[in-house]
Amino acid sequence: MITSFLFREDFGVVNLKNKTVHALASWQHTLTLTSCEDIGKLTIEVLFYKPTILNQVVYVSGETATFEQIAVHLEALHNSTFKRILWDEKHLNESLKSDPENSFHKYRLVFTNPGVSWPMKQTFNHRENIPTVGILEWAKINLDIL
Repeated sequence: MITSFLFREDFGVVNLKNKTVHALASWQHTLTLTSCEDIGKLTIEVLFYKPTILNQVVYVSGETATFEQIAVHLEALHNSTFKRILWDEKHLNESLKSDPENSFHKYRLVFTNPGVSWPMKQTFNHRENIPTVGILEWAKINLDIL
């Protein structure tokens, strides 16, 4: 997932104004988050990598974190407690049934188990020691933190 998307209020996972984090399906479920800038940087690195990478999946990431870890990051960053609400699969499916045209309901289900995540150790950037921006660093750069 693009890191900034995690913080979109209309996506609903993180609401900074209300200091709330919603976990999708489980607090231990992971998300792989990567900033747009890192995706661009790593795409260039992969394109010009020698030997040439062909016909294979290339994993990249800024950070892979559980929803629990995301909540802990936000609490540390804001120096306050965030309300934690679990949106289990039943809730997510019911939301989609009640509003099937809502793309966010569909998108939230994509990131439930098994979702879209992979360990940092499997990433191209980890293997090649290319630094990327994690959640805390991205938030410090891009969000208005008091």
